[in-house]
Amino acid sequence: GPLLERMTRAPRVYDQSAATRLRDALVAADGELATLINTNSEAAQLIAGIGGASPYLSSLMTRDPTRLVHLLRSPPEAVVKDAIENVRALGESADEADVMARMRRAKDDCHLGLALADIAGAMELRAITRALSDFADASVSAALSSLAAIEVGRGRLRAEGRDGYGPVPGYFVIAMGKLGSQELNFSSDIDLVVFFDRERLAEFALKDVSREAIRLTQSLARVLEERTPEGYVARVDLRLRPDPGATAPAIATEPALRYYEALGQNWERSAYVKARVIAGDVEAGERFLHDLSPFVWRRSLDFAALEDLKSLMHQIRTVGERMPGHDVKRGRGGIRELEFYVQAQQLIYGGREPGLRRRAPLDGLGALISAGHVEPEVGDVLRSSYAALREVEHRLQMIEDQQTHAVPADDKARDRVAALSGFEDLAAFDAHLAEVFGRVTGATSDFFADHDAPENRVLIDVVGDDAEASIDGLNALGFKEPAVVADAVRAWRAGRIRATRNDRARRLLVRTLPNLLEAMSQTGSADFAFARFRAFFEKLPSGVQLLSLFASEPKLLASVIAILANSPRLGAELARQPEVIDVMLDPRFAAPLLEDEGGGLMPVTPLSAPDAPFEDAINNLRRMGHEAAFRIGAQVLLGRANARSAGAAFADLADAALEGAAVAAASEIERRHGKIDGEFSVIGLGKLGGRELSAKSDLDIMLVYRSRPDDAMSEGERSAAAGTYYSRLTQRLIAALAAQTEEGSLYEIDMQLRPSGSKGPLAVRLSAFERYYN
Repeated sequence: GPLLERMTRAPRVYDQSAATRLRDALVAADGELATLINTNSEAAQLIAGIGGASPYLSSLMTRDPTRLVHLLRSPPEAVVKDAIENVRALGESADEADVMARMRRAKDDCHLGLALADIAGAMELRAITRALSDFADASVSAALSSLAAIEVGRGRLRAEGRDGYGPVPGYFVIAMGKLGSQELNFSSDIDLVVFFDRERLAEFALKDVSREAIRLTQSLARVLEERTPEGYVARVDLRLRPDPGATAPAIATEPALRYYEALGQNWERSAYVKARVIAGDVEAGERFLHDLSPFVWRRSLDFAALEDLKSLMHQIRTVGERMPGHDVKRGRGGIRELEFYVQAQQLIYGGREPGLRRRAPLDGLGALISAGHVEPEVGDVLRSSYAALREVEHRLQMIEDQQTHAVPADDKARDRVAALSGFEDLAAFDAHLAEVFGRVTGATSDFFADHDAPENRVLIDVVGDDAEASIDGLNALGFKEPAVVADAVRAWRAGRIRATRNDRARRLLVRTLPNLLEAMSQTGSADFAFARFRAFFEKLPSGVQLLSLFASEPKLLASVIAILANSPRLGAELARQPEVIDVMLDPRFAAPLLEDEGGGLMPVTPLSAPDAPFEDAINNLRRMGHEAAFRIGAQVLLGRANARSAGAAFADLADAALEGAAVAAASEIERRHGKIDGEFSVIGLGKLGGRELSAKSDLDIMLVYRSRPDDAMSEGERSAAAGTYYSRLTQRLIAALAAQTEEGSLYEIDMQLRPSGSKGPLAVRLSAFERYYN
């Protein structure tokens, strides 16, 4: 029967002045509508409640008041049927502008009629979400058909022989998410994934096949979501395709199947539970989903997959705990938690029990109950809770046509939702929500209990299929550019960088990601910390070793993030030499730098062996020197050492490096020129002499030697006089410390404090030294 005759409830008037303005505008606009409002109390009450709470629905009413009479006096199902038929008829048109305008007007009819029916209690929730989905299906299909007609007219697509293959043979559109399960909200995005069978499309595409598929997909999204004076049809999200950061909006089926086989992740398995072909070449689409079935529905669920599902469970629970106020989708005890409770069990058992493979959560819940996996009493609680949460979700979206799920924390804003939902006051609404959230949490707690470990207190959904949840969760952690972070992490999870090419690295990433993001948030500049870590991580040839360390040593992870975020020099050292992190595992790493007044650094001398080849000796010198310098810098940065102890430790390191360099240089000169009767000493001046070096101090040194006699010659075949011998030794000493090799350099060396300044021999004879100062 007509909507008004089936009305079982009415909204409370939230804003009387807004309600009066809407009533006056409608009465003045149409005489038949004025009569209906003045003589039918149900119509007047329904319009007043909507006018007082929903600017969006009010605008739809005033846009075409004559339409409102028809909607109120017709069965809602008939309104939806007419809107769908009007849209389907558009697929024969090659006039894009006309198609877009008429499709938007049909959308207004459909959505306003269903909103009225929902608020008035004239249709069941399941019928409303199914009708919204049916209209979206028809819109996508009609838009594609119209675009195909345009492509035929432009000579890009062959018209002959397309019968049975859809408007574009080989090209098909798969609906995911709520559209896939036919449970669309009033303001949902529609999640679409587009694929094409290259061979079949090539028979009909008269230009480049991939380019044609991409052009069609971009045009399809534009026709649906572009805002015109008539509004829009639906916001389109194409990000559920394989590796969206690196792939085109339309993907050939063969590489897509290879991707899922080699790199597919468990959140993608979860997403494909709801997948449904809605437009294009249906036969090709169904064949693709059939080929993908072994990826989604595994006969046996391996340990790694179970761990991944546990991780997703943690994320849903703990993201919900962090959401401010009530969030009917992502909050604790919300829709997402309920849906995953069903979906995780479908994935666990569905490979062996095909009867569990249902797209809609309530259908999946019923199948789980029938199979004995869920108690009937739990099922009853979840069914009623799901309906209650979805109704509140609809009211939230009806107010301003926004894709929101968050009940406002502000009392006045929340009371608007309560009024549109028909609650007599805010207290009743709040009590209702608290009861529903509590019921869901109680019903699902046993399933989640084993996985709610304290160490997983902060988890963000950046690996799942809900982009909005990713953004909200990262915002809660203090990230200013959450989309950048979410996209980068998804790329890591997809194996697009060397560090995460293998499956083990990706599993370890999922395990360490929560602590990683939390550590970044605690630096005070989460985005900067992420950028530093990203630059470091994406240069690694393999991430398994690092991620394994992070997984087993959370404190190490926090220290590394603090270093990357707060010290450009140490961060660059880590990026250049990631193995330095191994030093942080040494128990001596966190020990006090100075054990007593004259104490010193952890043992680093000698830094080179006397018999080692010179190149090996100086590379070893640099490696150990960098590790020790990193330790000192990290101690200061992490607040474990002050400037005085760090200055002395840097001086100790310089002493050890000079000793090692001197040993290496003397060995090399002796090998080349033989032994000489004499000795030398390296003297430190400036900050080195005062034992107050900083991380980037250069070394002020001079080398003083004594030979017997003063004009002594070395014993080798390439004999050298003492002055030449020790000058060349000094050159080697400088090279050992300052020359660039694959291990970098250790210090800048300044020899200008010797008696001759920047001129004269590098090595100073002791007798000349004494004469100068005397």
